[in-house]
Amino acid sequence: MNGYAGNVNISSGFSRLAWSGHVAIETPNSGSDGTSGFLVTRTGTTSSGSSGYINLLTSSAPESGGGVSVDVGVSNQGDGGNISVISGSAIKNGVLGGNIVLASGNSSNINYG
Repeated sequence: MNGYAGNVNISSGFSRLAWSGHVAIETPNSGSDGTSGFLVTRTGTTSSGSSGYINLLTSSAPESGGGVSVDVGVSNQGDGGNISVISGSAIKNGVLGGNIVLASGNSSNINYG
């Protein structure tokens, strides 16, 4: 097939007066001897061009901007889980690998940001 494949959009409802809708994607709990589910978000590969882009963001608001939280669950009997952030590698000579940038937001308060 030439051109673009189909899109999948998941969205919640709109509210003019209160909270807008909520979208939850989750796996159920496991039994006592199992492992709970595995959730993968990724873009596909390409033989020519660039792979896709994943953008996780919250929107601006007059009172407070939303937050993004990455949490690893607590373990009662084993090691705690890991969080890995790995930028892309570059194989071709003369090009750069990806960057990892962590930055706090700006603030007019000199004690924060």
